[in-house]
Amino acid sequence: LSQRLAVEQRTKQVEGQIATIQSTLDRRLSSMPPSARQAYSELLAEQAALLAEAGQFEERLAELHGALSAAEGELGRNTFKQRALELQVRAVAGCMRVDNAVCPAVL
Repeated sequence: LSQRLAVEQRTKQVEGQIATIQSTLDRRLSSMPPSARQAYSELLAEQAALLAEAGQFEERLAELHGALSAAEGELGRNTFKQRALELQVRAVAGCMRVDNAVCPAVL
């Protein structure tokens, strides 16, 4: 019970700190000239758009990671694919040694 009361008291303290910070932010924002407030609003909108885009990139990265894991699993189970990959790596390495030219057979 005393631990719960301590947690509730700490929660109220943190809420008070958040309210103080929000109040300070509101005062600063209202004291800004209109052009600065407009720029601030535009930056907030841009931040929201960038965060949304970052979320989409994170989702795509997770999809690609899943596909990579599946491909690695398949490669680990399939000896023919292991050998094919080994031959492709050797072919590319051989082409790179020849004047850094691109090997047409690999393309």
